[in-house]
Amino acid sequence: MKILVVSSEWPSEAEPFVGTFVVHQVDFLRRAGVSIDVIGFRGGKNPINYWKARRRVKAQLRSESYDVVHAYFGQSGLVVLPSRIPCVVTFLGGGDLHGLPYEGTKLRIFGWFLRAASRMVARRADEVIVLSESLGKRLPRGVPRHVISLGIDLDVFYPVPKDEARAELGLDPSAKLVLFSGRPQIGVKRFWLAQKAVDLVPPEERPQLVTLKGVDRQGVNRYMNACDALLVTAAYEGECAMVKEALACNLPVVGLDVGDVRDRIERVPGCVFCPSDDPATIARGLEQVLALPTRVDGRSTLSDVTAERTAERVIEVYREAMSRASVKA
Repeated sequence: MKILVVSSEWPSEAEPFVGTFVVHQVDFLRRAGVSIDVIGFRGGKNPINYWKARRRVKAQLRSESYDVVHAYFGQSGLVVLPSRIPCVVTFLGGGDLHGLPYEGTKLRIFGWFLRAASRMVARRADEVIVLSESLGKRLPRGVPRHVISLGIDLDVFYPVPKDEARAELGLDPSAKLVLFSGRPQIGVKRFWLAQKAVDLVPPEERPQLVTLKGVDRQGVNRYMNACDALLVTAAYEGECAMVKEALACNLPVVGLDVGDVRDRIERVPGCVFCPSDDPATIARGLEQVLALPTRVDGRSTLSDVTAERTAERVIEVYREAMSRASVKA
């Protein structure tokens, strides 16, 4: 089986940590025996970049024979479709099906276009993958979908003693530390809401809010183990990979009902689901988690979303797309 992967987020020298979650899934597909070539591009809200990417894709499809082309993100489908070979599209829920409602007027307009284009792509793809049930509800009515997580690598994310992780990172061994689930500059992650909730925790228990920048996956694992909780305040998510990473490290999570967060953390005693984005409610959730005497047992709940299992499920989708194409032929 030979696959061409096309992704609008893929690491480069200038942006080495962009799209690492896609790289991670591609790696596990390769380990499962799938031959994969990759075309990565950055749209940058510039139609010329999409036109150039489309030319690259068409040239690659002429020069090599593939069984399936797999586009990650709805916007990647724009440079693939129409396609003479089966097309699978994975919607990741960043802006493709949600738009960009929190990023200013110009990006709201771009977000509307991106959402409309992604819905068009969903109708034309041979198979559609979404990361969560909640994201699937944003597809056009009648479009069938497979709900498949990006998966979690349990060999990368695993428990480490908190004192050991803090010593390695040079963090205060006695401080209360809460890890923020995203980059603060991304408006939809709502760092302001996380900070407001932290500020409402009583002073004697108030934690420090920790953010990540330029950290590889091994570094993320260390921060997960060094902190006392993960906080999710995003306005929306396709799925929240950091929640699964936290649970793999047995780190308790306080989170809102976005993506698959509720489904994941309600399985784990000690984690706190917040039914509203009221800062006071989130603050109470933080207080509850910070008072826990031990870590949670989140790792045992992840057997259905290991990277190996999700790779198997994606391969099943490839086979379905190929079977559908053979019937049409």
